[in-house]
Amino acid sequence: MAREKIKIKKIDSITARQVTFSKRRRGLIKKAQELAVLCDAEVGLIIFSATGKLHDYASSSIKDIVTRYDLHCHGSNPSDSHSLELQNSSHSELRNEIADKTQELRQLKGEDLEGLNLDDLLKLEKKLDVGLSRVNLIMDKRNMGEITELQRKVDNLAKANKQIKQKVAIMCKGKGPMMTNSDMGGRGGVSSEAMDNNVCGCNNNGLLDDDSSSISLRLGLP
Repeated sequence: MAREKIKIKKIDSITARQVTFSKRRRGLIKKAQELAVLCDAEVGLIIFSATGKLHDYASSSIKDIVTRYDLHCHGSNPSDSHSLELQNSSHSELRNEIADKTQELRQLKGEDLEGLNLDDLLKLEKKLDVGLSRVNLIMDKRNMGEITELQRKVDNLAKANKQIKQKVAIMCKGKGPMMTNSDMGGRGGVSSEAMDNNVCGCNNNGLLDDDSSSISLRLGLP
């Protein structure tokens, strides 16, 4: 037997009207939910009963949906307004994150610790220990790097010094040994004064020989 089609008109009976309203309202909200889930749509539903009672449904936020609807009706671009809302939401999240990180940094510095309980203080101590371990690790790496660099410079200087000594030794071998006055006195026992006397003696003997030869010539002697 076919179901009789209900005529769409106002129901005269108040009781029947209220029952029909409750049934149809639940069915309408169910359809709105299905539409939002299946089609990834943003759905907002506002219903006022005959008695003035409000019934609403929104897939996200009824306030945001109404605001978007108003912007759309006034000729604004819905995509631009939605992007602006996302930007504002992102900025708000960033501000909150910055505030949290700033508070955490102040606590790590030992400030604003009055409101922390024992568990919070233990967590803060653990963070400080982890941070100190990282700092010590980085310092050890840098110190090892500086020590390695200094050792490399010392090795280069030692190598350069060795090369200079080798060059000096080669130059000394090429010129030969040089005798000084002290060396001569030590080896032969001859001093500078003795050398001067020898030179003078040689000069005097030469003068005497010249004089004797001239006298022999004058006397006619051989």
